[in-house]
Amino acid sequence: EAVCCVTVLSLGGEEVAAWAGSPDTTVAELRRCVAQQLGQHVLRVALTWKGEQLADGATLVESQLPERASLQLLVSDKLVNEKWEELQQKLKALEYGSDTSEVAPLAALCLEAKARPVDEIAVTVRDSCEEAGSMTDMPDDWYEQLAAHPDSRCDTPCLGHSDLIHYSISDNIRLGDKPFFKAGPHSDKVDYPEWGWQARIAGTPLDMAARKLEVLLEKPPAWGGLT
Repeated sequence: EAVCCVTVLSLGGEEVAAWAGSPDTTVAELRRCVAQQLGQHVLRVALTWKGEQLADGATLVESQLPERASLQLLVSDKLVNEKWEELQQKLKALEYGSDTSEVAPLAALCLEAKARPVDEIAVTVRDSCEEAGSMTDMPDDWYEQLAAHPDSRCDTPCLGHSDLIHYSISDNIRLGDKPFFKAGPHSDKVDYPEWGWQARIAGTPLDMAARKLEVLLEKPPAWGGLT
């Protein structure tokens, strides 16, 4: 069975990754393997051969790579920035009651690729949904992805005026295994009460979260308390 052996070189000519496998492997699969070896997100990795960038949809055979090939590595934020711009455009297009099923995967991709700091992505998504109207919201998976991200903190912005820890308590998201809960808040500064639907007591973010948990535990089940 034919095997294609690929060596990936940096711009300085140093070997930074190697791969061997079927010539029927797609360029996209090869890029993913190289990205894993480099510890980079796949969107930041491009491969060129003879000065031409390899197309994701093509196989190595279709790309006319020989059995042994040395590819040039390009690491760039170009695709990541394009995805971030695309997300912003889709968020701007949201209207009252809009379906966010197309926005959510793109937001998750930007979060995964670290297109921007977690809090900036979270604020951008939250504010765009709020501007669209009260019936426009992201799916639950989005908040779970925020909660699972290694760079999130207890006071990472979430739904409405809630921080991530308040949302997690209200929505029964498990806290013990979440990085944000172990990391704590960005700041322990004292916050002040808010009025209306988002009213809460004053205190540090963790003080307020603890009180919110107490209140939820005290509520009868019919009021939507924790079970």
